[in-house]
Amino acid sequence: MQSTRFRNVIVFGDSLSDTGLMASSIIGKLASAFGAMTVNPTGRYSDCRNWTDHMFEAATGGESLVMANASISKKLTSKHQSFSPDSGWGQSSDLWFRYANYAVGGATGGIPHAIAHKCSLTTMKNEVNAFRKDFSSLGITDENFLFIVWFGANDLYTAGLPATRMSEVAIKIADKRRKELASIVGASASNAHFIYINMGLPLSAARYQEMVNSAKAKYQTSANEDKAKRIFDNVRQQINNFESGAMLFNHTLREITERNDDMYVDMASLLKPESMTNLYEQLHLLKGVQAAGTSNQFIDSCNYDIIMGNKTKVSTSDKAHPTDRVYRVVWQKICEALWERGYTFGTLPVAKGTNCTHFCTRL
Repeated sequence: MQSTRFRNVIVFGDSLSDTGLMASSIIGKLASAFGAMTVNPTGRYSDCRNWTDHMFEAATGGESLVMANASISKKLTSKHQSFSPDSGWGQSSDLWFRYANYAVGGATGGIPHAIAHKCSLTTMKNEVNAFRKDFSSLGITDENFLFIVWFGANDLYTAGLPATRMSEVAIKIADKRRKELASIVGASASNAHFIYINMGLPLSAARYQEMVNSAKAKYQTSANEDKAKRIFDNVRQQINNFESGAMLFNHTLREITERNDDMYVDMASLLKPESMTNLYEQLHLLKGVQAAGTSNQFIDSCNYDIIMGNKTKVSTSDKAHPTDRVYRVVWQKICEALWERGYTFGTLPVAKGTNCTHFCTRL
């Protein structure tokens, strides 16, 4: 298989990919102040890095965007939060590439369904428009782009889109926005390549696991059995509804990506509870949620790898987002899709079976 080397890697997504854009916004600051959002001092929804940081380390031979202290980390990260001359790496090398991450916590793939969220949540359209503006200012011609797109959860779980309409979101991000992005970077099919990541099912998130477990416990112990059963049945119905919406989105997304010969990453299969159980021992993880305030202290990525590498930690940094160790596996899953196509950028290996996660070069 002939390999393809990308010179530009662009990420669009929500909190699972956000490196601090929401945290630095007015809405994000208010959400943090009122306890409605949990991020670490660098603005990531993690106890250290997210999957995009592991990707950057793999593609730069181990360089990190989370190092020294929060201030330096934010400065390093800011270079890659827009598409600009500063977003490049390895310019003096044949391995050079540009990387920009437009992901914003809370972002939806389509227009937020609930009126209350139309002003507070951003969308993929907003992120694409920001990229369009940045791209036009650089005057780049005839360079290839790899777009990595991960949306869906906020449309269903946060903005309240009916489960029966989740196919609309898949169509919007994998068809309409795809055409817009291809048009921005050039009409040639060789200029734009896409990876679409599906959404996790509700019970992959600790908050919904806790919701079900709590309702089940009340049902089993409550003196008012009929009332407790109604509550439990309502919770199960809500979870089943969410699950049907996620499955519809994933099914539609897969159909479109296969039709367009794009890459489809089945992240839902990785993050489901039964799959994660098999990874806990390997990752030194326990099922559970970090205590409130755990992520408030900055930790350098190298120190995290040294101190936390063989120390048992819980699997989620809050009730909706993974810890660094799980994000590392998320990146490995995406890496497998790259291996299948022989895609590479920077120092990223193209051979399947090669470890594409580097430990920090400062070790």
